Amino acid sequence: MSEGKNERLGDKDIAVEKGRFLKWLDNYWYHYKWPTIAVAFFAVVISICLVQCITTEKKDILITYAGPTSLTGDEKLAIETVLTDALPEGFGDNGREGKAGFIPYIIYSKEEIQAAQKDQIFIDTVFNSSEYSTLNSQYKTGSCSVYLLEEWLYRELLKEDGTTERLKPLAEVFGEIPEGAIDAYAVRLGDTQLYKNSPALHVLPEDTVLCLHEDLIGQKDYEKIVEAFKLIAQLAPVTTKSDS
Repeated sequence: MSEGKNERLGDKDIAVEKGRFLKWLDNYWYHYKWPTIAVAFFAVVISICLVQCITTEKKDILITYAGPTSLTGDEKLAIETVLTDALPEGFGDNGREGKAGFIPYIIYSKEEIQAAQKDQIFIDTVFNSSEYSTLNSQYKTGSCSVYLLEEWLYRELLKEDGTTERLKPLAEVFGEIPEGAIDAYAVRLGDTQLYKNSPALHVLPEDTVLCLHEDLIGQKDYEKIVEAFKLIAQLAPVTTKSDS
């Protein structure tokens, strides 16, 4: 056995002389273990975010749904595909094909929550409040342009006289208020040509309200968004018995 070294044989204690690097590493880990772990954690998170930003396809228009309908991942993707296909040709930057983003918020009214509780159906009211707050923040920032709202959420945007400064009047989109519109600002999703021709949209209630956020100062490409909304909100011809 060489001098200066001991070995551990069986149950006997042995002290093994450590190399300089191992001594340094042991000392470093003893003093800086938690800062190192924290730095490594944030490095991983930042790397994942960068990869997602690089690989995620750019969305040229955001369309938000808010209401009690819960959607699966496949249903969300199918709705997004329908909305993308409805965009004008060359809607994206530099004439490329546009891409629609679909953002759902699951929000129940007080009445819907009370009814669910009577039927012993659990609804996470904390999560419900969080979704509602996020939606209201989105209204203020204008980060989303097109909205699909349950009627009570839409009515909250209106003043007592039925007007609102948050939504674009339909007359400014179509030149006049379309026949069959709900009011001066919105149409019923189930009455649109897109809904009637797109089974993927049928997971959303027919009485969902479709409306457009008003232009905010400095909002990019808003006129293009108006043209896209015009196609999405195009009402289907009203059929009568004599037409059938």
